[in-house]
Amino acid sequence: MRQPFTQKHSSAFSAKVDLRARAIEGIDNPRILDAYSAGSALWRAVEKLTGKTLRTLSLDTTAEGTFKIDNRIALRGLDLDLFDVIDLDAYGTPWPQLDIVMRRGFRGTLVGTCIRLNRGWISKGLAVSGGMSAEMYKACPPLASRFAKEILLNYLCLFRVDMVRLYHYRRGRYMYFSFEVK
Repeated sequence: MRQPFTQKHSSAFSAKVDLRARAIEGIDNPRILDAYSAGSALWRAVEKLTGKTLRTLSLDTTAEGTFKIDNRIALRGLDLDLFDVIDLDAYGTPWPQLDIVMRRGFRGTLVGTCIRLNRGWISKGLAVSGGMSAEMYKACPPLASRFAKEILLNYLCLFRVDMVRLYHYRRGRYMYFSFEVK
């Protein structure tokens, strides 16, 4: 069985910086939980671009200057009310992390990246939680990717998400999302 494509480097750096700058508009001194920090290069660039003082807790399993922990463990244990923004920019799709944050009732802004190829797969967990039956996913996993945006929006509706902004980059291979939960 073919496995989903995963990107191993930070692509579209300026687009990711712009998304984050937009996500913190209207938030003075934002408190950010960066679940995939890779050294916090994106948030340092946002700080430089916006001139805002950012208070960032960076999680990573290997990067220097970060709190070294599996982000799924941290997201289950941290008081998420301490943060205005949670950043879930994964190498791949941050499905388990997104589900943890949503089920814990986070109220604030989430920023993330869903990376998929046009013929790639989205995770079974997201597909099923977003309305596709497990049997349908098993029969044709690529079908879920064709409706990735709709599946994500269906899932977010379960949590009464107030606003969603989707940004597409490079022919639909990247789907950046930012949304607010009130």
